[in-house]
Amino acid sequence: MLYIALPVILVGLAGKQASLEGFLRQHFVEETIAVDETKSERQQEEDYNDIVDGRASLWSNGAGFLGQFICWTFASSLSWQQRIMVSFIEVAAAYALFICGKRFFLRIPPTRRTAVSRLKEAGGLVKLIPLWLLFIPYFLVEVAGFSIFILQSDRLDTEINPRISLHSFNQVPVSSLYVFEQFISFLVSMSTKYLIRKLWSSEEAMQRGARYWRMGVGMAVGFGSLSSAWLVERRRSGLIKKNPNNDQVIRMTILWLAPQFGLLGIANGLVFEGLTDFFYDRVPESKQYFVVLFNQSLMVIGSFLSGLTVLLAPDWFGDTIGKCQLDKYLLMLAILNVAVLPLYIFLSLRFDWNIPDEVDGRDIEIEEVDGSDVETLIEE
Repeated sequence: MLYIALPVILVGLAGKQASLEGFLRQHFVEETIAVDETKSERQQEEDYNDIVDGRASLWSNGAGFLGQFICWTFASSLSWQQRIMVSFIEVAAAYALFICGKRFFLRIPPTRRTAVSRLKEAGGLVKLIPLWLLFIPYFLVEVAGFSIFILQSDRLDTEINPRISLHSFNQVPVSSLYVFEQFISFLVSMSTKYLIRKLWSSEEAMQRGARYWRMGVGMAVGFGSLSSAWLVERRRSGLIKKNPNNDQVIRMTILWLAPQFGLLGIANGLVFEGLTDFFYDRVPESKQYFVVLFNQSLMVIGSFLSGLTVLLAPDWFGDTIGKCQLDKYLLMLAILNVAVLPLYIFLSLRFDWNIPDEVDGRDIEIEEVDGSDVETLIEE
């Protein structure tokens, strides 16, 4: 049953990541935009999009933080069976509420573009692939954040203070570090986007340059997160060798993992969230709906390569955490990320990655006649 449940969960998570913010965003779009004569039409449109994106991010991230906080404070003392049962009930209730509110949601008619037309549009994005591939090493860091970093918490002391009697508030579960990482990522993402627009409000070229460097700095911070994780793993594995009893907690607090989670949150806010700007800066508006495909596929490739490493280097991943050599894997990722950074800077500054808009001679327009959608084929 586990091998059936895991793919279903992964498909559900992929669907949530691909559709949630877009779904929220279309419900925050307003029909009229306040006109500011002191700004250009492009600046007004960017400010409006920032407001809509901010509202969507606030709701999606706020709900995520609330769920993770509840899991950290109240569900940390439950058994795995109880947690799964509570999660199942919550998901079922959420789906029931969603279905009940379906008739109130905004409906946008589908474009009904043919598969051939979509493939032709995607063909123009091939130009971005060389630069896009350079982000794969960073996404290996993201995958390590919810896999290797979690494994590092094994046998660490999670107790805050022995004098605190309430169990839920006397423990620092690893899920709390994940909440900390997501919170840092949200703050960094919003603040950097605001600062770039505020400091260079009238200089589009400077904004694009700042977004270039934002991604590079994020990749460098990702290297710092891996370096911190590598140092922690060296110390942790040394203490485990001195205490081979698998049931014994070693004299090392789980708060040692906080720096690497914090640095990963900063890197996530700079790189992962900045990938949307990276895509929008180079792609015409008619092709910007491919951003989800491009960004999510990077995480999929990173997860696949991470799993492939387990098969190719079994000595690094033992049957028990005490037999693992995670420090070697973390060191390899750190070297890979710092090596690809100069290449990213060189390619970003050396070549023009902008994709011109292409006007297709055949397109489909949707008209509404008597409450029903009618397709109209437009030819040159």
